[in-house]
Amino acid sequence: MRSEDVLPQIQDSLTSPNQVVYQEAQYSMVALQGFNGLFFLNNLPHILSDWQQMRLLDSLKSIPADSAASISSWLQSDNESIRIFCLRLIRKFQLLEYYSDVEIILSHPAPKVRIQAIKTLQALENDCTINQLIAVFENEELNVQKEIIKVFKIAKSKQSEAFLKLQLCNHSSTKIKLLAAETLMDLGEKVYLHHLACTAPEPISHIVKHALQEKI
Repeated sequence: MRSEDVLPQIQDSLTSPNQVVYQEAQYSMVALQGFNGLFFLNNLPHILSDWQQMRLLDSLKSIPADSAASISSWLQSDNESIRIFCLRLIRKFQLLEYYSDVEIILSHPAPKVRIQAIKTLQALENDCTINQLIAVFENEELNVQKEIIKVFKIAKSKQSEAFLKLQLCNHSSTKIKLLAAETLMDLGEKVYLHHLACTAPEPISHIVKHALQEKI
């Protein structure tokens, strides 16, 4: 049987009350139609699970030239899982033209959405990214701050050096201090860290020595 012959039946299954059925229908639509098979995102009434998002993204091999309207719409969806999926899609296909749209999502009320926006900005990184993330860092909750530091660790940009030193010495979270120390190591600041390990009070010296992989 040709794929076009079974499409109506699969499409009907998209509205099934059974989660397994509608998830398999979603996957089949994308497997058969690629990006165009994602049309169900336009009116999705339920949450698109992380597992299902990964399945759909794995099935996508390309993005058509006329995809802009759909992507822009999904980025503004009231369904947080659709926004997250769209951010992951932009990240996978390196859609640089959406950088400004992703930056706006840094102000989204849901931390999990902001975290995906941060990851996507890192994937689309330009000369402004580090400073933009530094600007929002102070007012973020801890989990989001951790993600920002992880971005700096991946980027290995000297732009973040002074900021990381500030967080290492002054942040209230031991985890943030440790991430900052590890990132400074990646930036080649071993001499600075060795000096800090010898001169800084506890617990900073302990954290730095841990980052340097020394025995305490």
